[in-house]
Amino acid sequence: MKKSSKLKLGSIRTKTTLFAVCIVVVTMAAATIIGTFSVKNLGDSTSEQMLRLLCETGEKNLDSYFESVEQSLNIVSERVKEDLEKTDPEDFGEHIERVRADFGKAAFRTNGVLTYYYRIDPEFSKTEKGFWYTNLDGEGFVEHEVTDITLYDTADTSSLVWFTVPKYLGESIWLPPYVSDNLDVRVISYNVPVYRDGEFVGVIGIEIDYSTMASEVNSIKLYEN
Repeated sequence: MKKSSKLKLGSIRTKTTLFAVCIVVVTMAAATIIGTFSVKNLGDSTSEQMLRLLCETGEKNLDSYFESVEQSLNIVSERVKEDLEKTDPEDFGEHIERVRADFGKAAFRTNGVLTYYYRIDPEFSKTEKGFWYTNLDGEGFVEHEVTDITLYDTADTSSLVWFTVPKYLGESIWLPPYVSDNLDVRVISYNVPVYRDGEFVGVIGIEIDYSTMASEVNSIKLYEN
């Protein structure tokens, strides 16, 4: 009887030990699985937050850049309007020269500008065409021969978009990428229509090399894993 009791007791202890070991193993396995998922979720959440911050920073950099371009051109635009109001029609050429000087100073302070211009509508003036300056080599702006607007239908907004679109809309506008006339360079431009006593005078604008925006976007470095 005593031997049998000892065997039963040993069997119970063995079963209890095995049960306890199984509980520990199951608990550890569950804890490991839960920990793994928790770490993975935490890592995913952290990575998502970091990527979002990177993209938001890149977006703010682009917004800041475009706002600086707008500010430069809007400053010139206000000076153009003020100067037009006090300029007699016969002195319109002198007005253009004053704008040329002001525009040059503003454009030099704006990073990445490829061209700037003040183009006069042929319907407003038969003698004055305005001007167009380019900086293709990064060495400074030089005057470029202007595009002959009289060769285009300015009512057709599918051509000469930097001129026809702001004229049609009657308001400042950023234009999608297009190939600049005579330069064969893809650009983005910001253009402001100019009026005198309700009459359309022309357009002032700035063109930015498309690669400038692309480099800003490429500066957003995403992680491989």
